[in-house]
Amino acid sequence: MWQTYDNLTDIIDDDEARVSAPGENFLGLTVGAITRENHPLSISRAKELSPFSRIGLGFCGTTKPDLTYPGGNIFISENKHFIAGNSAAYVINKYGFLEAEFGTSFSAPIAAADLAILTQDIPGGNPLVAKALLLHHAELSSPMFNLQINQQEDICQKLYGKGIGNGYNSKYSQSGRATYIRAGKMSRLIKERVQFYMPTTLSGYSKRKTSIANVKVTCLCLPPVSSNKGYEYLRAYIDTSFHCINSNGNDETRNPQGKQGREKWHNIHHFSQVFSTFNPGDWQIWLQLYSKPEIQNDTEIEYVLIVTIEDLSGYNADIYGGIETEAFGRFHVLNEVREEVEIEG
Repeated sequence: MWQTYDNLTDIIDDDEARVSAPGENFLGLTVGAITRENHPLSISRAKELSPFSRIGLGFCGTTKPDLTYPGGNIFISENKHFIAGNSAAYVINKYGFLEAEFGTSFSAPIAAADLAILTQDIPGGNPLVAKALLLHHAELSSPMFNLQINQQEDICQKLYGKGIGNGYNSKYSQSGRATYIRAGKMSRLIKERVQFYMPTTLSGYSKRKTSIANVKVTCLCLPPVSSNKGYEYLRAYIDTSFHCINSNGNDETRNPQGKQGREKWHNIHHFSQVFSTFNPGDWQIWLQLYSKPEIQNDTEIEYVLIVTIEDLSGYNADIYGGIETEAFGRFHVLNEVREEVEIEG
């Protein structure tokens, strides 16, 4: 459609741009393409959706794509199409030379590489944990962030999914950004209340109308599916509910409004909440499995829950160190914290 339209908005509005099978399935990892740099003749600006990348929603309202990665850019001049060199996907051709290309076919291998490296480095080598981490730690580019602050979260999701995949951030915590991971199984007979600790190192900066902390939650599950059920082919999902300790010391439910990121019959719940005033201590994510009648009560569904606490205070609060000190021995360390050091040349 980039050969027909002269702007990205018209492409997005065309029904033919919707992601199709097999990329629309719930359990797959669907990857869209973004450009790297601006090009004066392209209809896509830097970090925007590539003109050829498909968008959601998918079958049964699946929020696709899941992630985006650089996949090249393309433009038309004098009725001929050209690959934008500053955003091209450079590949080795059969003659052993670098060649400029474009397409989501070149975005997907980058995601596959991140998943493979994460799976190899995670204790136990669980690919479901690797997938959950990659989704959880996806980053927002400027175009994505602008859509969200303009209350167009649904448009952002349709175009970019969770954001740009970042294998490095998925692998490590930092002093100001600590991540909890829980992998397990649950049935309809069990309701889980998963605790994570909010340290005093951050809560001490609580101040009304000031963003102090961001808590991001991702729950990914592997429910049974049935291909002959049409729009109801996903036969189970795990519902998440976020509970914190408010400034009065009481338990408070802090779920996003309108089920944003917590849709029924979706196998991925992904949302975040920003806090200004709160108390430290044991916060919780409540998990409950919902399933169709043919699923037995004791059927166990595999899941991964990821929770990240991020410092927004501007005071370089040591969240990771606070958890280590105040919740000593309660949580197992999977990877040591990685500090980012700036070297002046």
